[in-house]
Amino acid sequence: MPLLITFFISLWFIQGIDIGCVLIDIGYESEYHYGSDFGDSTDKSDAEDDPLLMSPSETDSLDAVDHESDSDFSLSSYSTNSNHVRRGPRPPSPEPLWLQPRELPPLELPPTSDDLLVPQPYALRVASIYEVMRRFRNLVRLSPFRIEDFCAALMCDEQSNLLTEIHMMLLKAILREEDSQATHFGPLDQKDSINISLYLMDTFTWAEILRKYLESDANFDRNVLNILTTKEYPFCGIDERLTVLQFLVDQFLITTPVRDDMLQEGPIHYDDHCRICHRLGDLLCCETCPAVFHLECVDPPLVDVPTEDWQCSICKTHKLSGVVDCVSSQEKQGILCRQEHFGFDRHGRKYWFIARRLFVENEEGTEIWYYTTVKQFERVLARLDENEFEVSLCHELNENREEIVRQMTLTESLTNQHKGGKKSYLEIENANIEKMEKESQENGRNEDTEKTEEEKMDGAESNQSTDMDIDNEFSTF
Repeated sequence: MPLLITFFISLWFIQGIDIGCVLIDIGYESEYHYGSDFGDSTDKSDAEDDPLLMSPSETDSLDAVDHESDSDFSLSSYSTNSNHVRRGPRPPSPEPLWLQPRELPPLELPPTSDDLLVPQPYALRVASIYEVMRRFRNLVRLSPFRIEDFCAALMCDEQSNLLTEIHMMLLKAILREEDSQATHFGPLDQKDSINISLYLMDTFTWAEILRKYLESDANFDRNVLNILTTKEYPFCGIDERLTVLQFLVDQFLITTPVRDDMLQEGPIHYDDHCRICHRLGDLLCCETCPAVFHLECVDPPLVDVPTEDWQCSICKTHKLSGVVDCVSSQEKQGILCRQEHFGFDRHGRKYWFIARRLFVENEEGTEIWYYTTVKQFERVLARLDENEFEVSLCHELNENREEIVRQMTLTESLTNQHKGGKKSYLEIENANIEKMEKESQENGRNEDTEKTEEEKMDGAESNQSTDMDIDNEFSTF
């Protein structure tokens, strides 16, 4: 059962497959079935078995449950919360526009942005890998980094420190899971020689250790192993690097710590021991991580408990603009399991907001558009039809418009801070958009002027024809 649930959770996070009903059915079949010949295995008191010993309120609630049919029970949603309010079945989803037998006017999106260093077809693939490492960075044990830095590391011909640390931390997290599950075996006389290579992994040996790990299981993707054996990895192209990183991310997502993090409800679960001295006592909790400390163990030591929100020294160091200030409120509360898309347009293209950018993916996943600036976002909204074809999509975009504009404005400000004395791509793109808007406004004014002149000419011609008709009438008389 744990292996099956872990497999479904990995598919759920990576591919966006909705398996809530599957997990519910698996858990429900192992419980007591209403109307079966087998009793419940749990121990019940005599008051629960004998209706005469129950209170009137309990008897009424029991009668209400008895009158409920099996179909009503199967249609109601399942929850482990005690204060859950039962809801009726959801109305059926409407048939998508792109599947209906009707002609749809074509929707041409504005030109995509090109501010990321990676080629456009790889943009969403890079963002998906980055989002996993950003979301579970505490479990991977990585310091926060921006997606722009990740793209630069992927496109660099040489081996960068960021790319090395990402591979090493993901591989160490996977090996910790293998060790805790006791799934790697070997002869006793060779066990130490195998483990020594794992324990001494560094910036020079991690690629060889990764190759050995892939060779240890025949069920692993052979394409990834071919990349590591036939090419001088990581000195290769971006496609090979993303293939290997996608494999490591997939293996990381099915580990037990990730599963526990996704299944837990509520905010942060704090540690029981001080991070410095590892002892119990009165501990001070960090507001952004599970770490706890004694007042005397903090650097500098504290005398009284702070009245405001307090952060540990590591979280203060990890305050990276563009990462920690773009975390959603749902993720802060611990109720976000995966990124949800905003919706679809009339052609079935899917809209995401990831890494401070609006991504658009076609139905086949072969074309990618992304938009970085506020002006680009406004142009996309102007192309959508909020009255007929993209009602739901426009509603979601307008509902999250304030947060989207805030993060896009933050991206522009970060770009201006690091551009130096040169013009950035975003500035040039915004200038081009403003120029196009002015030209369209001038063209619109010219068209209105021409239309007005044509109307005047038509009016003059109609008046002239009317006068000629009157003259003809008088001539006949």
